[in-house]
Amino acid sequence: KGSRDLNVHVHVTGLRVNESAQDHRAFMHGMHVHQLGNLSDSCQSTGPHFNPANSTHGDRRAAVRHVGDFGNIACDKHGESNVIFTDTLSSLTGPWSIVGRSINIHAGMDDLGRNPDNPDSVSSGNSGPRVACCIIEKVDKLPQLSSKAAKRILRDIMQPFSDFESE
Repeated sequence: KGSRDLNVHVHVTGLRVNESAQDHRAFMHGMHVHQLGNLSDSCQSTGPHFNPANSTHGDRRAAVRHVGDFGNIACDKHGESNVIFTDTLSSLTGPWSIVGRSINIHAGMDDLGRNPDNPDSVSSGNSGPRVACCIIEKVDKLPQLSSKAAKRILRDIMQPFSDFESE
């Protein structure tokens, strides 16, 4: 386990909204840390979810889950997502380290392993194909943000939720 909480900030543009879903699922995408940082075949060469404890799939807040289970991220109607969260299981050092691995965003909503009769649910959240990925790198210090940039980030974080309220 990680020795302290890990703060994660994800900003993604270009996600597709699933127009066939008529509710919040249209805007949701599963996001997971995958075992490998190999992007040689697009996102297909990143391997399975990072799972050093051989656990079942679950939500980011679940007691039992893969180290790489980061749940869902919501995008706005333009396909943009700006999410900040804290993870208590993954780490930047030691055997649970996610450094050098990859983050993958999937086409659909992660069911968080809640369908035990479906093998895809308990192994990967049944969230569909990989649509975006990158290699995780450690930075010692984040760049300083102006107050204008900080306000923009807060606005962007809240925007997906205000889109749901207005519908």
